[in-house]
Amino acid sequence: MNTWLPWIFFSAAAAILIWMWRDRKRSTPAPTGSDSGQPQLSVEALRRKLGDLGDGWLRVASAGELVTACALESTLTHLRRESKLSPAAFERDIAPAVDRFLEYVQLLPASESHHHAHVGGLAAHVLETTLAAVRLRNGFLLPPGGTAEEIDELRDHWTYGVLFGALLHDLGKVVSDLRIEWVEKPGDKPRPWLPLSGDLVATGANAYRVRFAPKSERDYQAHRKLPLLLLHRIVPSEALAFLGRQPAVMQSLSDYLSGEDALTSAIAPIVQRADQSSAARNLKNGSRARFPSATAVPLVERMRDAMRSLLADGSLPLNRDGAAGWVQDEAVFFVAKRVADAVRERMLARLEASDDGVPSSNDRLFDVWQDYQVVEPNPATGQAIWQMVVRGKDYCHSLAMLKFPLSALFDDPQAYPAEFAGRLEPQAGDRDAGDGTSGERKEGPRRTIREPRFGRASEPDAVAGSAEASTKPNLAPSAMQIDAPRGGAEELPTQAHPTTVTEHADADYLDAEDAASAHPLLAEDGPVVPHVDVPDQAGEVSELALQFMSWLKAGLASGSIRYNEAGAMVHFVEEGMALVSPRVFREFVDQADEAGIGAGDGRRGAPASRVQREVIKAGWHQAAPGNSNILQFAVVKRGGALAGKLAAVVIRRPERWVNPVPPNNPNLKPFDLFKNAEQAQAVVAGAEGAP
Repeated sequence: MNTWLPWIFFSAAAAILIWMWRDRKRSTPAPTGSDSGQPQLSVEALRRKLGDLGDGWLRVASAGELVTACALESTLTHLRRESKLSPAAFERDIAPAVDRFLEYVQLLPASESHHHAHVGGLAAHVLETTLAAVRLRNGFLLPPGGTAEEIDELRDHWTYGVLFGALLHDLGKVVSDLRIEWVEKPGDKPRPWLPLSGDLVATGANAYRVRFAPKSERDYQAHRKLPLLLLHRIVPSEALAFLGRQPAVMQSLSDYLSGEDALTSAIAPIVQRADQSSAARNLKNGSRARFPSATAVPLVERMRDAMRSLLADGSLPLNRDGAAGWVQDEAVFFVAKRVADAVRERMLARLEASDDGVPSSNDRLFDVWQDYQVVEPNPATGQAIWQMVVRGKDYCHSLAMLKFPLSALFDDPQAYPAEFAGRLEPQAGDRDAGDGTSGERKEGPRRTIREPRFGRASEPDAVAGSAEASTKPNLAPSAMQIDAPRGGAEELPTQAHPTTVTEHADADYLDAEDAASAHPLLAEDGPVVPHVDVPDQAGEVSELALQFMSWLKAGLASGSIRYNEAGAMVHFVEEGMALVSPRVFREFVDQADEAGIGAGDGRRGAPASRVQREVIKAGWHQAAPGNSNILQFAVVKRGGALAGKLAAVVIRRPERWVNPVPPNNPNLKPFDLFKNAEQAQAVVAGAEGAP
């Protein structure tokens, strides 16, 4: 008997280990984007499998299947890179959270009739937002007002906070906006899913069906408070423990996820800008397919139908004195206030119970027309309003107008109205417009909204469609079709699509955070070779100077060029964008030589000093007293003491090159502000003696 005892104990121990391993494998999410042991299906085959049950039912999918079906691999790859976290930290803390999030939201839409309304839209939108938020985070000095040491020490904590804030920001929609039922096997009686009880995978569901909550039951403010309740279901305990070591970060995340973000959360503005960036991109170039159970007609469609009916019955007369619009160059210039008021009245007259509300603000209507590329922005201002002079046979009016391409209003070119026999021309000194009334200028829309990120100088707009699609909304019918993000979230477009700042919409129309144009940012991104508004006194802009600025812009966009942190060669200061000299110019020369890039004259190896001279000759920089081209900055540490000194060429108006412009580095101050000669001399000596 004794000879069997070791074998019995060994077998029991082996059984326990196998059970523990299987339980761990079951409870630990697979690496994001993979399903170990599962047969690999093509993307199209997987999409058909998930949506082939009919009658609105979708199969419950694993995280790996959802990554494949929604084409999220590239987004996740870029998220790993842009987070700047170690591979071990990402795999331990971030990848499981992404997997749990995906299994929670499955193929749900982000909205019924606005952005990302298609099957799989919520997953696509949230991961786009998370990537954009992480990119934006790299331009913020967190904690606000922290010292350089604190900012460096807490970098990963704040990255976790921003990333998880973005990942969870829309989870409340699952509870407040959607009604989901599930079955364990075909033929079972459907049961309602209670999202707070766990995800559909944990529930044991085989399939689920989605309908949208009645408008009377939706609370667009409540859904912002619900993500905090789901935090512990999505984020691994190890990650929460890591955040808990810095109570200020955890408090900021909790404030944002509970909706208490107005004054307290440093995370809120970053995630909100990223959210609007994703929404704007989808409205501009994304799928127009909608979830099959959606009943609300998108506002842009109702606005289009209202305009067409107004034109058809003569309520918007054209090409005469007192008209609502004038036709020129295959576009109609409508008096802005008149057309907005008429469209609103027509929509109110046709309002149905299933429709969203009608915005009371003209600015909101202008926003929607711009978001969907229905109106053409004024290239002189980047805004929707055109200040125009209409010259007829015996009349002349100065009007604030909107330009609608005829293709956006008429399906058949044969139905286009005749062109105006007089003249339409921009007013001299065209500036921000008023509300569209004749004769007098009124205060108009505020600053142009831009997508909240650095523009990629070398990256084309991969998601742009045909010329027709760019001027006319693609109003596709609903279908049980899984739509992948076009071009991937990492390819946020550099092309401009300005919108005006507006009041937030009524609650029955659109959550303000989802609006593509809810917060003012800075000016538009530039093209591959940046367009520069060169001042009159500027010198000749050489090809080498443009190559340098294009390289700089691309590096800031990709994160390869750091800024506003210890050791960075770019800092943002009150005077502009400070380029540490000569280091940044040497780096450009080194990279250009490695890539075999010429110096603009057929030679390689342009000296850093020559590159700096060409940039200075372009006239973009801020001159220092005494006609010096180099500004001196003191590096300030805790308590205001001087820690060092750096020299920089400062580029004025950095919004011409980067978007948005990051906050100023609080640890850099003009060196001449420090009047203590002995202290200043000591700093200089220390800087000169440093290796």
